[in-house]
Amino acid sequence: MAEIPAYQNPADWHFASMRYGDYVAFNGDADFASLVESILRQPREYLKILDSESINLKIEYNKVAESFRKSTNDHKYKWYARFNGYQEGEICKFMASVLNHAVIYTYIFNNFPDGDGFEGLSVLESIPRIREKLSIELIQDNDSLLQKIKISKIQEKNQMPQVDQIAKEVIRQLEERDKLNVSQIDKQSMELNKLIDSQKELIETLESSLVSVQSEKAELEQQLISSQTEVGKKTHQLMQKEDSSLSIFSSIFPQFQLLDKSNFFNTILIDEHLKEHVNELSKIHSSIFKNKQNIDDIKDLQKIQNLNTWYALEINISEVNVGGMFKNIYDQSWAGGIKRSKFTPPNRFLVSFSEEYGNHKYFIHFGPDSEDTLELLKRNDPPKDNFERGI
Repeated sequence: MAEIPAYQNPADWHFASMRYGDYVAFNGDADFASLVESILRQPREYLKILDSESINLKIEYNKVAESFRKSTNDHKYKWYARFNGYQEGEICKFMASVLNHAVIYTYIFNNFPDGDGFEGLSVLESIPRIREKLSIELIQDNDSLLQKIKISKIQEKNQMPQVDQIAKEVIRQLEERDKLNVSQIDKQSMELNKLIDSQKELIETLESSLVSVQSEKAELEQQLISSQTEVGKKTHQLMQKEDSSLSIFSSIFPQFQLLDKSNFFNTILIDEHLKEHVNELSKIHSSIFKNKQNIDDIKDLQKIQNLNTWYALEINISEVNVGGMFKNIYDQSWAGGIKRSKFTPPNRFLVSFSEEYGNHKYFIHFGPDSEDTLELLKRNDPPKDNFERGI
């Protein structure tokens, strides 16, 4: 059994609401920060060890970055995660669970021997085995009143307790029978012998049945764990592919910074017209950085009303509709042919241009023409530079 410190507020993390969003600053090394961001990307998959019933698992983060100055409570933290559009209470409850899960996973992978079955597995693959082998709970230390995480191995359960109880009863009855005078064959002793024989038959039947049930139960449990492990493996592989896509995207558009990193994973990558959007964004990128064109002179970019730095990149996509040969079975005049039309998809790239101390800054976002998107852009007009010092 082990007890490890949970992440404490404000010693280990702190919430701060500021102009560009809501921030949770926290401590830890680079590996810990990377794990925290992985959990933020897939909270439903990672937050399965501690109770998360009252936590909003739909919260999306903007980014995780290194912090360079003191926070609003005058403490210096190593990293921060930024959020927009959520209540302080739900962010704090959510991040407390994220950080404590990161502590748990870090402890297990650093301290448990290879023989415990976690070797060679990603965190997501290990979660089913962790839940099977370990009992983990959040407790409060009575002396310090600080929270701790208690980790202990689950003891193997007695597979057939009912059989043991029945066996003990039979032994007792057999002992009673031995006390009888064997020469005294009366009705009472005969009835007792019959009862004991029937009990023995019942025990054999129960033992056989319970062994079968326990075997089936164990097999089903292993199948479930294997399935959950496979889901964890596939999710981990998907996240790796998403990371590769982000690296490729960043290499194609090195001067464009993402306003919201989770927006890339949750919106851009899954858009059905991604190819067309990226092609048009590439033209804009070339116009700005290759042709040195002023952003206001690029005809495909439309300035968003009442915003200072944001432009919308609307695109039109062609589609072909093939009509039938006849209007109906009674009117066989030609009504067919190929009809070409264009439509504007709901999502579009949004580009921000601003200048600070002679440096040009370009940010991009992706989303629909909605009130939520407009509100996000208003809060980031201009966006805060990724390299601005701290929170």
